[in-house]
Amino acid sequence: MSSISVCDPVTRATTTFDALGKHQVSADPLDFLRQLERRVRAEPIQRFRSLGFLSYDLSRLFEPERMVDCRASGTNLPLFAFTAHSMPTSHLPALLEYDRAMPASEYAVRSTFTRTAYVDAVRRVLDYIRAGDVYQVNVSQRFTVPLTAQPYEIYCRLLERSPAPYAAYLDFADFALISNSPELLFKVTPDRKIITRPIKGTRPRGQGMERELLESKKDQAELAMIVDLERNDLGRICETGSVRVVEPRIIEAHPTVYHGVATIEGQLRDDVGFVDVLRAMFPCGSVTGAPKIRAMQIIDELEPVRRGPYCGAIGYIAADGSMEFNVAIRTMIVKDGLVHIPVGGGIVADSNPADEYEETLVKARAMFAALGIS
Repeated sequence: MSSISVCDPVTRATTTFDALGKHQVSADPLDFLRQLERRVRAEPIQRFRSLGFLSYDLSRLFEPERMVDCRASGTNLPLFAFTAHSMPTSHLPALLEYDRAMPASEYAVRSTFTRTAYVDAVRRVLDYIRAGDVYQVNVSQRFTVPLTAQPYEIYCRLLERSPAPYAAYLDFADFALISNSPELLFKVTPDRKIITRPIKGTRPRGQGMERELLESKKDQAELAMIVDLERNDLGRICETGSVRVVEPRIIEAHPTVYHGVATIEGQLRDDVGFVDVLRAMFPCGSVTGAPKIRAMQIIDELEPVRRGPYCGAIGYIAADGSMEFNVAIRTMIVKDGLVHIPVGGGIVADSNPADEYEETLVKARAMFAALGIS
């Protein structure tokens, strides 16, 4: 997916929560998505696409009895929003106007975790791993700073400093998403081949760092767990025997980091639609952990706010049958004059809590630089 920019949604779904944390909606959001796919597929223009995002919290609708969550949202954004285009646009003017106050360097950066609290959360995960509850859990924190530039300007700075293969800018007037994602959740081709490319393992660019990541037993094991999870997810929606691991692990170089990446593919069954793919694969195992449901329950316990668009997906559905969605990591959320910068990492049995905290800072580096924060 090349870099995309969109504005003006035509479809949104919002939700509220009762006292037990269960969704209260006027209509089924999953039905909205099924209808969206049918409308797109009916378009006579094969290059027609509907572009948008899916919140991480949409996943609760797939397991409503097992995923109960009473936390604050932190951003109060819709479960999803989509817009329609004959082709995605690559350049848009900045659409939102914000007051500028002081240079970003003068602002204190706030987070949902202190360093000590994040390290403690990692230790809690290690306790769960030792108890046999899970093999891996992804824990994230969310930094927040006031907005001091146009969101589209920030996006352009980010692409200039750290271009990513699945970058996206979505402007919905009352909020914007600035994504610099390196990770593919799934791509479906017109002939119904589906590909996923999970990422596990990160090192900053520097001498010896690529080899260190390549030889890291911890990072090898972390990615192997997610590859196994994604193979299982694809097996639920693909033709029997078609799922295969194309690349078990390679090291990819990005402008500020190295990543460990795998590639898995399969052939979708004829009866599988967009919502079926989401039910099997969403959210990506690389941003939850394994086993997925238990890992997500632990995430809900440890993270103080809901993730919202972060760790969800951004992408498109096309009239020719193709679909492509990133994993919405390295994704900033702009709303109400604030920029939220969520970052996290996968915790496994031999994780070092202090190192895991530092890894989140490495992942935030390019986003902070685009905001003028050192």
